[in-house]
Order: sequence, then C-alpha cells, then structure tokens
Amino acid sequence: VGLAGWLYLAGAVALGTGLLVQGLRLRRERTAEAARGLFLGSLAYLPALFLLMALDPTGLPRGLF
Repeated sequence: VGLAGWLYLAGAVALGTGLLVQGLRLRRERTAEAARGLFLGSLAYLPALFLLMALDPTGLPRGLF
C-alpha cells in the first residue's frame, strides 16, 4: 500500500487492457499474426510495468526529487 500512485495505476490498466485485447483477438482470429501480437505484447508487458513503477514518483523516498 502506498508504493505506487496514479501513474502506475493508469499505465497498468492500459497495459492490461492492451494485453486482454490481444488475447481476445487471438481467440477470435486464430492466426499466426494474432499469436505473434500476443507473444510480443506479453514480452513487453512486464518490463513496461516495471518501468512505470520506477517512474511513478509516489513510491520514491521524500527529498529524492
């Protein structure tokens, strides 16, 4: 609690929604292109989430910035 703020929340919701959309696309289309999109999205998801957490100023010690 209190480790991340609104920037992380908004980014996590956006990234999660994007990954969900890619998953639903694969379920609907069943093509190699849709599978590749989900695969690449899943590779980018976690590093992007960590980057958002690092950039979110809420979790930083006071006086650091």
